[in-house]
Amino acid sequence: MFNAEFNNVACFEERKGINGWYLARFPEALRSKLGSVGPLAAEESSCLEIRFVTDATMIRLSVTNLEPNSKGANLSKVHVYKGDFLKATHTLERGVINQIEVMSFGGFGDMPEENLYNNYFSPNVWRFVFVECTPMLHEINTYGFELRPPTAQEKPKLKMLSYGSSITHHGSEIDGYSYVHHAARRLKVDILGKGTGGSCFCDNGMADFFTNECEWDFATLELGVNMIGSFETEEFRSRVAYMLKTLSAKHPQKHIWAIDIFSNYFDYDSKLIDSEAAIRQRAFRETVKEEVARINSTYVHYLPGREVQPDLDGLSADFLHPSFWGHQKMGERLAEVIQRVL
Repeated sequence: MFNAEFNNVACFEERKGINGWYLARFPEALRSKLGSVGPLAAEESSCLEIRFVTDATMIRLSVTNLEPNSKGANLSKVHVYKGDFLKATHTLERGVINQIEVMSFGGFGDMPEENLYNNYFSPNVWRFVFVECTPMLHEINTYGFELRPPTAQEKPKLKMLSYGSSITHHGSEIDGYSYVHHAARRLKVDILGKGTGGSCFCDNGMADFFTNECEWDFATLELGVNMIGSFETEEFRSRVAYMLKTLSAKHPQKHIWAIDIFSNYFDYDSKLIDSEAAIRQRAFRETVKEEVARINSTYVHYLPGREVQPDLDGLSADFLHPSFWGHQKMGERLAEVIQRVL
């Protein structure tokens, strides 16, 4: 179909009346079971990349952004990289075919090879990174030049699965990169981004999907914040237990970090700190800790969210979602924790 690599794409779906392929992060059967906002969140791109190598001097991708994103915006972004280096950022308008055109530049001059390629992405690899859009790919045009997927030697050796709420899914308002992007870059690993903003409910079907259909080397699971308003503690416990047991049983020697709820307004607002939701938040945190202990595996780790995001300084004005600066700091902290083990 397209002789390229599609990172974080579970399947290609045809859409009636549209000549192209929708790049789906989750199978449709799973998306349809994710509650009221879950299907939209699951359709949005996150850590979704088209990657290839070509000698072409001009490249054109034809892409339609099918839907407004979950924030209601009709415009989305595509970051274009050559290896590790950002070349351009393009805007995708919803509902029309967007032509993303990039011209190759004259190589990297006399830059030392070790500065260009240090076990992350080779400078030969073109990377089109989609941010908060629902992309339908129509064509990759290299004007007669061949293209191929990157080899194993041209990309990271390990892949990190990351599941969570909008904090994991969407990233900052500035660049669309979340703390898991920053952690992956620091660790020099690839990323399988499976965040579902507003609908991270620890569904059993999601656990089965991660266990049986996704390829990953280690995982981070941000659990709890989307469930405070509509799930009792025992139901939360049941779902967390199923997810941890299922993943660790099938992959007993793959490291898994279960991260509980990051710092937010329930921790600081004097009018909310003793509310029912705040009490449940504290119970959810304790539940994640207890269920990790119950697994009793040196490969399943409990990570308090407040160690990753410890204070108000890293939050935006809603005191829930991290700011651009907050995501960067969180990524650094998460990378440090993982690096000590890996």
